[in-house]
Amino acid sequence: FVPGADTQENVNALKEFTKQWQESGQAPKSESKRLNDAFYNKLEEFYGTIAGSEEEKQLIKFKLKIERFEASADGLDMLSKENDYVRKQINDIQHHLNTYENNMGNFKSSSKTKSPFIIEMENKIAAEKALVEEWKKKQKLVKAAMDKMSKPQQTAG
Repeated sequence: FVPGADTQENVNALKEFTKQWQESGQAPKSESKRLNDAFYNKLEEFYGTIAGSEEEKQLIKFKLKIERFEASADGLDMLSKENDYVRKQINDIQHHLNTYENNMGNFKSSSKTKSPFIIEMENKIAAEKALVEEWKKKQKLVKAAMDKMSKPQQTAG
C-alpha cells in the first residue's frame, strides 16, 4: 500500500484491509497475538501518514486499539477494562475541572480585574473541558464495540 493524494481513498483502502484481515479468520493461538500486533502496528503507521491533526491521529490510534481488542479472543474483557480506564480518566479530569472552577469562583469574587492568573485558569478549564469531551468520544467507541461483541453471545444462548 502506498498512500495517494486523496485522503478519503486512503482511509477507505485501509478500512478494506482491516475488513479483509478480520474476515480472514483466527490464526493459530500461538501466532495470533504476534500477527495481529504486526498488522495493526503497520495499519497505525499508515493512518499516521495520512491523518491531519495530532488529535485526529490520536483518535485513529484509539480506534485501531479498539479494533485490535475486537479481533482478540478475549476482546470483551479487554474492552471492559478499557472502558473502566476511560471512565477513570473522565472522572479524574472532571475532579480537576471542579477544583479549578471552584477556585475560579473564589478568585473572581475577590478580584475586580482579570488577572493573568485568572486568564491562565480559564485556559486550563477550557483545556480540561476539551479533554473530557475527547475521552467521552473514546468512551462511546468502547461502548459501541462492547455492544457489538456482546450481541452475538446473547443470541447464541
